[in-house]
Amino acid sequence: MTALLLDIPTDLTNRPTETAADPRAGLPVATERVAGAAFCVDLDPGLLSFTRRRIAEHFAVADDQVDVMITSGLLRLSQRLSRVLANRPATC
Repeated sequence: MTALLLDIPTDLTNRPTETAADPRAGLPVATERVAGAAFCVDLDPGLLSFTRRRIAEHFAVADDQVDVMITSGLLRLSQRLSRVLANRPATC
């Protein structure tokens, strides 16, 4: 371990104030993960529905908002795949 890791300040009154992070900061990451999983694997619709509701509950947002975010992630992934396939030479 380095000395920096072992250096524990003795005066804890001068610590910088901590600011609370935005509680919804992880929402885009969570919805992109679900969209990626749904795009790559044939997931059961019940599992997707449960995941959508769970994300909405966890981040305290409307279920419809999470649904739109997952759907837009799926559309972005399919658009990117279409661009990649369009640039490939045709093989017969």
